Amino acid sequence: DSVDSEFFVKFVENRLGMDEGEDFTVDFRNKCAVLLFTQPYSDEEIQAMIKKLTSKKCKGHILSLEQCEVNCSIIVSNITKTSLCSEEALEMYFESKHSGGRDVECVEMLGPNKAKVTFKEATVISQVLSKKHTK
Repeated sequence: DSVDSEFFVKFVENRLGMDEGEDFTVDFRNKCAVLLFTQPYSDEEIQAMIKKLTSKKCKGHILSLEQCEVNCSIIVSNITKTSLCSEEALEMYFESKHSGGRDVECVEMLGPNKAKVTFKEATVISQVLSKKHTK
């Protein structure tokens, strides 16, 4: 028996006393669930959450959890619009509602048609990746 996504979310909400959407989001991939918290927590707080989530079985399964480093950056490649080929232009684009982005921390051009965009919050990345972008 696998654990369906809805049951897993309810399990996490119950064990941590948090609400999906407000306190965290879940990204399900290849029989793996990644919890993304909407605010920063200390290592001690994360370890306490891990203990709460692993102290009870989830539909008969013992969860295996580990703390991961948060990535706030995306690589943008194959930029063909000359109007987007600068750090300033990419920053304005990825801070716009159209792109799904928000506050950009920095943009680093890695080549003539490639850049690294770093956002102030990691939660923005899933919103940006869900949008269609012109090259």
